[in-house]
Formats: sequence, structure tokens, C-alpha cells
Amino acid sequence: MVEQASQQKKWYKTFHNMLNSINYDLDCNYHAKVIKYDKTHHTADIQPLNNFSDGSKKAQILDVPVSKCCYQLDEWLMTVKDKFNGAIPTPIMHAGAVVVVTVMDHDMDDWDGTTKEYTPSSGRQHDINDSIIVGVI
Repeated sequence: MVEQASQQKKWYKTFHNMLNSINYDLDCNYHAKVIKYDKTHHTADIQPLNNFSDGSKKAQILDVPVSKCCYQLDEWLMTVKDKFNGAIPTPIMHAGAVVVVTVMDHDMDDWDGTTKEYTPSSGRQHDINDSIIVGVI
């Protein structure tokens, strides 16, 4: 009976470690700092704020699409700035801003940014390279 309980404990530990490993490699949402923001194309280069478990930094993610809700107010304020004597607040979406980023379920390489349907070019899923900025904190 003791041996059976020991084996069950080993199986549980092995299964638990496997699940932790899968979850650790699964990207869903994270927060990041905007390193560079392209106002024309609405893309940003970002640095994830969470490090790997050994303390090393994650690589920058380049040309991440920015959701319209993150920049639309900034663009409107620029059109009415004369009514405020040029005294408008710092843009919400800017280099140095902390953003919330979500990771898409599938490869976005062939998505053209429109409502047109597309077929992913690979089986890649929940990869940090398929990120979209959805909010500014």
C-alpha cells in the first residue's frame, strides 16, 4: 500500500511538472513598455516587463499592431489642439507608456489588418510574436 501511494505521488508530481511546463510556454496576455511608437502605421516596438524565471529579459517584440482604442483620442486631440491654445495632454499612446498586450490564438503573419478572412501560414499558436496592444495603463 505504501508503494502504491509512493507511485501515485510520483505520477502526480510528473504530471504537475508537465502541466506547469506547458502553461509556462503558453503566452496569453502580458504588460510591456513601449520602446518606439509609429503613429502613421499604428505599430509599436515593445519590451515585455516580465522576465524569464531565471531573471533574464525577454526579447523586444517589433511592429506590434496597436488597437484603435489606444490612439483614437490622441488623434482627435491633435485635430482640436488649436481650440486649447496648444495645451493638450501628453498622448496616451507614446514611447515609455505601459501597455496591456494580448496574444492571438493563431499565427497572424498573413493577416492584412482588415476584416478579410485569412488562413494562418503555420500551426503556430499562442506565440508572443502574434501580439496586439489592446490598452494603455
